[in-house]
Amino acid sequence: FGGSIHIPGLNYVDYLIPAFLAQIAIWDGFAIAVGLATDAGSGLIERFRVLPMARSAFLTGRALSDLLRQAFLLAIMLGVGAIMGFGFNASVWSVLGALGLALAFGISFFWAFAWIGMAVRNTETAQAAATPFILFSFISTAFVRVDTLPGWLQDFAREQPVSQVMNAMRGLMQGHAARAIV
Repeated sequence: FGGSIHIPGLNYVDYLIPAFLAQIAIWDGFAIAVGLATDAGSGLIERFRVLPMARSAFLTGRALSDLLRQAFLLAIMLGVGAIMGFGFNASVWSVLGALGLALAFGISFFWAFAWIGMAVRNTETAQAAATPFILFSFISTAFVRVDTLPGWLQDFAREQPVSQVMNAMRGLMQGHAARAIV
């Protein structure tokens, strides 16, 4: 959106990249829900249960591999953001805290999407059940400031969890300039 959206005291790319980092958890969730629905529907999980391993090993391994994938996606997004002019205006510890928050957000969404995939056992149903989570991205502070939204939508957009995580990440990565816009 470049120069079409004005964020006081902050470049738009510095406003947008933390939102993309938080959205990785939601977009990645589709693959989790569909993948686990496929595994559950095909009987793969039942086959793992008869092996001499902990019952939690399958989901724990899947969660750890997803966490590593999300860390890789965060690195890619930060690299693309740097090419576009994204920069940090905070300490290294604050930036690491923001990235840790993004990963914690991702792992929490992993469990929600894993539950969906395991519960429905059908890929189409898993996709349909995961779709409402995308609305949280669009009705949030991801792309525009809350005060530019219709009045009836502002309270929801400001207080919902995705906005809270995005705003916390902005504050950690951009310091005082980002804290002033929330």
